[in-house]
Amino acid sequence: MIMICVALECELPDEFKKKYPDYWLRASSLISGGGQRLLNRSFFVLVTGVGKKSAVAIKYAIRHLNLSEIINIGTAGSTSLDRHHWVMLRSTSHNKQSINCHYQTSLPIPYHEFNLANGVCVLKKDSSVLGDAIDMESFFLAEICQLASIPFTSFKYIVDYNDKETDYDFNQGLPLFRDSLMSFLSLLFINSFDVSVVIPVYNRPRFVNRAIQSVVNQSNPPKEIIVIDDGSTPPVKNDHSLVRLIRNDVNQGVSIARNLGISHATSDWIAFLDSDDIWATNHLDVLLTYIRHHTLCRWVQTDEDWNRNGEYINKKAYHKKPLGWAFES
Repeated sequence: MIMICVALECELPDEFKKKYPDYWLRASSLISGGGQRLLNRSFFVLVTGVGKKSAVAIKYAIRHLNLSEIINIGTAGSTSLDRHHWVMLRSTSHNKQSINCHYQTSLPIPYHEFNLANGVCVLKKDSSVLGDAIDMESFFLAEICQLASIPFTSFKYIVDYNDKETDYDFNQGLPLFRDSLMSFLSLLFINSFDVSVVIPVYNRPRFVNRAIQSVVNQSNPPKEIIVIDDGSTPPVKNDHSLVRLIRNDVNQGVSIARNLGISHATSDWIAFLDSDDIWATNHLDVLLTYIRHHTLCRWVQTDEDWNRNGEYINKKAYHKKPLGWAFES
């Protein structure tokens, strides 16, 4: 379970609170037992309070919830960066102490759009402080996470220049921050479960028809089947209503064929099937059920049985697929 922390409830968009009431709560509600309704969530948002006060809720959450990551999102001032831009903290410091932050999380967000910056944490407003991202909670949260060996990541949206205009700039920038945060949080929810199946094929007419039929027979059928004939001789033929047949006149290889299929797909989800493989009839149903229950999942693989001439083949140990959040491995 991933916990996303914001310091102030006014930073959390009203649209998010109304649309996803079961995905956020206040620190007071968590401590009074409200966290039980979150146990089946992949993530939730906690309003912690400002400064060291935020640490109380974080410590409670670590003791009572099975947290895999803690992510701090909020506003910050800066004396070196332009306003109304996001940054991702490489470190956060307070007095002369500094803690390194993690650069990546399990959230499906575009990390390449975030510049890295160093955070400075203060106990109260102080216009004499200089820094890339000046806030009042990141260090205290990072410190607790470090002691608990929980990965900590922080994203900050610059709203002021940490000067005499800070309060005014914060109030002016808050609506922009909330709109941007809503776009950020919207990436964490899946709104579509349509599937396009992409099957590349080269000179396998008998096998590919069998593969296509296994997709047609799905208990939860896809929106479309895209077959890329990668220069087969003779050309592949198929007249099933679900199938879109696209041909390369010259063989260009399986990767180019798959990418061509993706470019023609009209669904949010892409499922790959090799032309010499077949799916069990509940294959897509199992995958989509998993995705619905693991709302942060954007990529999933399955295992397979190997058969030659109708006989089962034992796979080697190095063919074994990793389990869980296994993209890195």
